[in-house]
Amino acid sequence: MATVRLQDFTVRAIRRVPLPAKGLTYVYPDEKRPKLGVTITSRGSYTFHVRATVAGSTKRMSIPGGNLDDMTITEARRKADRIVSEAREGLTPAAKRAAQKVAQEVEQGAQICLQALLDEYVADRQRKDNEKPMKPSTADNYRKKVKAEFPDHYTKPAVLITPELVDETKKKRGKACMAAMRVLKAVYNYAHDKYEVDNPVTGRLAKYGRKDTHIKLAYLPDWFREVEALNNPVVSQYLQFLLFTGVRADTEAGSLDWQDIDWKSRSFFLRDTKNQKSVELPLPDYLVPMLEKRKQKTGMVFPVGDVRQEREEIGEAIELPFSRHDLRRTFLTMAESLDVSWLAVKRLANHATQEQGVTEGYIVPNLERLRRASWMVERGILRAREGLTPTLHKIYPETDYAAFSISSR
Repeated sequence: MATVRLQDFTVRAIRRVPLPAKGLTYVYPDEKRPKLGVTITSRGSYTFHVRATVAGSTKRMSIPGGNLDDMTITEARRKADRIVSEAREGLTPAAKRAAQKVAQEVEQGAQICLQALLDEYVADRQRKDNEKPMKPSTADNYRKKVKAEFPDHYTKPAVLITPELVDETKKKRGKACMAAMRVLKAVYNYAHDKYEVDNPVTGRLAKYGRKDTHIKLAYLPDWFREVEALNNPVVSQYLQFLLFTGVRADTEAGSLDWQDIDWKSRSFFLRDTKNQKSVELPLPDYLVPMLEKRKQKTGMVFPVGDVRQEREEIGEAIELPFSRHDLRRTFLTMAESLDVSWLAVKRLANHATQEQGVTEGYIVPNLERLRRASWMVERGILRAREGLTPTLHKIYPETDYAAFSISSR
């Protein structure tokens, strides 16, 4: 970049300044502290700019519409004086453009619908430069939860989700809507930063603590009776699969493909799970015959959604409302009651095992070792199904270690 000072600061004199071979040339009148200048590019572009001190540093700011062919030097000086005056108050052209952009975004935020806002939030979380980009399965789960709780507002302007509506939904749905509310809070935090949209969930998330709800032993016989009586066998198998495996409902059982079942080794694969790992788990004997009846080469094993209607009907019949995650807690509670090792429980639940220390990181998960633990839980659940107490010595004789081994079949 070169700087040229002209004693005669006229259009004709400015045009005589040679074009730079590369970069820019700045032309100023021969003054002690010139405010007005012209920027010349190597392609022959001539535009007015202003030199002004902003926050203690000198900056060059282009004059809007300040092309040398379209603006006289007199008009440029007048605009330069106004820009310098406004710059002292922080109103630079860049600041004005930023304010205009914010105003446009605020207006856009008043019009954007909840679905589009959620999609924007997801896209921002899925950027590759994020430390942990959001997985597609998580994004789908977020959409399902929000749409399920706010079906009438999902495609309407996001500003229609008011604190009053949030309170009304909480009063009606209670704990059942808390997952959607947490998603909504994150989405509106994003909207507040970008569109200055108020967050209707702020201060309204009750702190319920960690849930401990599950299907109690006394209810399991009735639960099985109602589940097995369902008209839709796929829904029935889906709920029983959740109970006998303890896997996550949407991201694991809900995304299980027929190709992920290994019939020979009686196991199934969970791919790209919540903890960023794929895992092979034993398929309980109880589930094998029912799944084999509708065995396919490819496709989703359980294309049933959240089965809310069926769950509500079953819960009303047995007088115990339950969620799909309650079935996961029931599985893990049964495992703990039968003294299954904590590491086997974590492996079966596909929980991360590195948070306690490094020792467990050296233990390679063994399918047959997990099958032993899975078999114990399966026997316990089946005893409870018959109204019997799932005590350890009843289901796991010390002399029968090979009873559940795939190699012994």
